[in-house]
Amino acid sequence: MRATLLTLITCLFFVQFSKAQSGGFVIKLRTIRPSTHVFGDSSNGSVGVSLGYGKVSKDGRLGVDLTAFGDILGYKFDLPNDRNFDGSTIYTGIAITPRYCFNPDDDVQFSVSLSFKTGYNYGSGIVNQYNFGSDDRQIENQTVKAGYSMEYSPAISIGFPFETGSVGLDIGYDSTDYGRGINKLRSKYYPPLNIHSDCMYVGVFFRFGH
Repeated sequence: MRATLLTLITCLFFVQFSKAQSGGFVIKLRTIRPSTHVFGDSSNGSVGVSLGYGKVSKDGRLGVDLTAFGDILGYKFDLPNDRNFDGSTIYTGIAITPRYCFNPDDDVQFSVSLSFKTGYNYGSGIVNQYNFGSDDRQIENQTVKAGYSMEYSPAISIGFPFETGSVGLDIGYDSTDYGRGINKLRSKYYPPLNIHSDCMYVGVFFRFGH
């Protein structure tokens, strides 16, 4: 059902923009936090990047982006016997993002968007042994496959147009499960993990050619 919906939305928007006035490359960078503890300290190195192409309608109100994305959702905690775990869920794939701009003719533009993401997940986990007075020693490093998933991500944006494009800020929610890859890991140093959380993110975007 979700795959069918995604296909229909894709067709609808590319038909809508077949006569679009302009298009150009899109770059998005974001920092990600689990929504269950946005201000906690257990998440680690959680970032995402998207690269692709966007189209805009003639009046500048409607747009759609097609991007490849890569998200790293990091997590860490201490283990007994002076050890620590440093792991991540890695999610990479393709996203389609329709968006609507409320005031395309203004110097500060406000928009809403909804991304539909599909891709593959991996889990990565490292266990380090503390060696006081010398460098820490890595005693385990593993990567596992965690399967395909489809997610969605609504966002609000503030954009500032310039001569060859625009730059701005995204604030959004992402349904991606923070622990999808990490939970697949198995180790003799810690029990099976059961981490589940969707995400919040803040990012910047650069659009060229609009």
